[in-house]
Amino acid sequence: MQNSVIDVLIYIGYSAAIIVAGYVVGRLTRFLLNLLLSRIGFNDWVKKLSIGKAIIRAGLTPVEFFSSLAAWIIYISFILLAIGFGSREISSALGGVSHLTDLSNVSYELLTIYVAGFVKAFVVIVIGFILVDGFIGYIYSVSGSREETVILAPVAEYLRILFYIVTLTFALSVSGVRVGELIMILQPIVWGITAIMVAISIAIIVSRVFKR
Repeated sequence: MQNSVIDVLIYIGYSAAIIVAGYVVGRLTRFLLNLLLSRIGFNDWVKKLSIGKAIIRAGLTPVEFFSSLAAWIIYISFILLAIGFGSREISSALGGVSHLTDLSNVSYELLTIYVAGFVKAFVVIVIGFILVDGFIGYIYSVSGSREETVILAPVAEYLRILFYIVTLTFALSVSGVRVGELIMILQPIVWGITAIMVAISIAIIVSRVFKR
């Protein structure tokens, strides 16, 4: 019995050490990301994109947001790892406690499925939105005159929304979320946006023709 208590205390100490290590790694990662991203002008580049504008409207700089997010992912991952490890080892030391074993399984599941899924989805969203904004920016850049820009704008913004929806759907799929029902829900929305885009484009073209 005494040995079991000592083992439990040791594993609690190991779990606490894992959490402390996670805090140190998270803080160090945040500091290094802040330093690196600030040096390469990350703020100036990202704030031109839609995701950067959204971050700035939230009261943060892109560097602060991404470095803080990375740190919190590390904090949560190490906490879940500590809970999973500690619960499993303590359960084993006590001869098998079902509640502790269940807690360990849930912690590892949260870490390997949900946290990992969130990271994968977030990476896909960021990269996808950057590519979409770059493509839409290229469409605007090839318009020679203001008239062409006005006519291209509805089509460009329609494509932006459409590609955003595709990116979000793909990101959810990559994270492990079933998107079959979501796609069915989005279909009428996409068709509605398409109809609005066509109507606006026709209205702009007609108004230009009559002005001439």
